[in-house]
Amino acid sequence: MPHSNITKSTSIVINSSTKSTSIVINSSTKSTSIVINSSTKSTSIVINSSTKSTSIVINSSTKSTSIVINSSTKSTSIVINSSTKSTSIVINSSTKSTSIVINSSTKSTSIVINSSTKSTSIVINSSTKSTSIVINSSTKSTSIVINSSTKSTSIVINSSTKSTSIVINSSTKSTSIVINSSTKSTSIVINSSTKSTSIVINSSTKSTSIVINSSTKSTSIVINSSTKSTSIVINMTLKMSSRY
Repeated sequence: MPHSNITKSTSIVINSSTKSTSIVINSSTKSTSIVINSSTKSTSIVINSSTKSTSIVINSSTKSTSIVINSSTKSTSIVINSSTKSTSIVINSSTKSTSIVINSSTKSTSIVINSSTKSTSIVINSSTKSTSIVINSSTKSTSIVINSSTKSTSIVINSSTKSTSIVINSSTKSTSIVINSSTKSTSIVINSSTKSTSIVINSSTKSTSIVINSSTKSTSIVINSSTKSTSIVINMTLKMSSRY
C-alpha cells in the first residue's frame, strides 16, 4: 500500500527564489500541473491524461494567453497575444484545420477552413486595404478580391478550367468581364484611360468582336460565323480628313 501511494502523488511546491508555485497531481503518469511563476509572470495549467494534454498558459510579460487542447494530434489552440496584438484560433482534427487569426499590428484578419485540401479563406487586411475571399473545393476555386490601395476588385469563379472573371480596377480605370466555359470565351473590357471598349464573344472559333476606341477614334465590329464574316470599321480620323 505505501508503494502504491508513492506513484500516485500530489505535490504543492512554493519556491521563493524563482518565485514559483507548483501544484502537481500525478496518478500514474496522468498528471495535472498548475504552475504560477511571478518572475516570468506566467501561469500554466496542464492536464495530461496519457498524451491527451490540455494546456492553459497565461503569460503577462509577453502578454500572451494560450489554450491548447490536444487529443492525440487532434489539437485545438486559442492564442491571444497582446504584444503582437494577434488572436489565433486553430482547430485541427487530423489535417482538417480551421484557423481564425486576428492581427491588429498588421491589421489583418484571416479565416481559413481546410477540410483535406478543400479550403475556404477569408482575409481582411487593412494595411494593404485588401479583402480576399477564396473558396477552393478541390481545384474548383472561387475568389473575391477587393483591394482599395490598387483600387481593384476581382471576382474569379473557376469550376475545373471553366472560369468566370470580373475585374474592376479604378487606378487603371479598366473593367474586365471574362466568361470562359472550356475555350468558349466571352470578354467585355472597358478601359477609360485608353478610352477603349472591347466585347469579344467566341463560341468555338465563331467569334463576335466589338471594339470602340475613342483615343484613336476607331470603331470595329467583326462578326465571324465559320468564315462568313461581317466587318464594320469606322475611323473618325480618316473621315474628318476626307471631309476637309
